[in-house]
Parts: sequence; structure tokens; C-alpha cells
Amino acid sequence: MLVAQLVVLCGRNCGVSWSRVYLGVHSPCDVLGGWTIGVLLLFIFGGFADKLYDAYETSSANDDVSFFVYFYSFVILLLWLHPRAWPETQSYGELTTEIAMTLYSAKAWAMSPS
Repeated sequence: MLVAQLVVLCGRNCGVSWSRVYLGVHSPCDVLGGWTIGVLLLFIFGGFADKLYDAYETSSANDDVSFFVYFYSFVILLLWLHPRAWPETQSYGELTTEIAMTLYSAKAWAMSPS
């Protein structure tokens, strides 16, 4: 199941990248630079995710909901600060679609039998 999700995710990312080059919005160098920065951020925030999970485990053991309040308040703040959609980019719509797809995939992965 995880392999299939990774294939779909990588296929989508390659499709978006190729469409940006095909439409002339970005050069191939821009796309490769974006992928490089994305991979670097993945490694940086991968360590942060472990600390975030430890905080979640600690708050779950104590039945403390402050972790969820702070975390989701921060997410809502980021959505509020995000620039509104322009007709040329539709960035806000893309952001909310990506968040919904990620949450749905995480829920499906968590509910799948191991």
C-alpha cells in the first residue's frame, strides 16, 4: 500500500513539474532547483517530525490536548497568512487541495490493516 502511494505521489509531482516546463512557466533548471530545495527541506524537517511525534506521544499519554490546540492553531494561522488566490496561480486552492489529499492519505494509511 505504501509503495503504491509513493508511486502515485511521485507520478503526480513529476507531472506537475513537467507541466510547468511544458507551459513555459519555469525552466528545467528552476524545476530541478525546486526539487533539490524540497529534498533538503525533507531531510531538515524529518528530524523535526520525530520531535513533534515525541511531543504527541507525551501529550497522548497524559490525555493533554494542548498539543493539538497549539499544532492546529499554528496550521490555521499559516492558512490565514497564506496569500489569497490570484486567477493566474490559484495557489490557495492548490494548498487546500494538497492538505486535503495529505490528510486523506494519512487517514487511509492509518486505517489500513497492517
